[in-house]
Amino acid sequence: APITEELAFRACTAALVLQCVSPISAVFIAPLPFALSHLHHIFDDMKRGKTKQQAVLHRVFQMTYSYLFGAYATFLFVRTGEYLKILLNHNTFA
Repeated sequence: APITEELAFRACTAALVLQCVSPISAVFIAPLPFALSHLHHIFDDMKRGKTKQQAVLHRVFQMTYSYLFGAYATFLFVRTGEYLKILLNHNTFA
């Protein structure tokens, strides 16, 4: 997953966002699709026996730290322009 996530959400999404907004704005905008992509797991959690409230709380927490990690990874991508460094970072911290 780290290879495809970083390819899709940093190398592609962040690169596209950078064409429309400033680098600072891109750091905060580009991670949104990455964070939101984790919400579909709410349904899996409920199938596994979690209540709706438990599933939502769990995934909102995951979405929050995914957004923060995505902002950091996007910052690294903006700063270095190197896909390999953000991939190594993902493998180290995620």
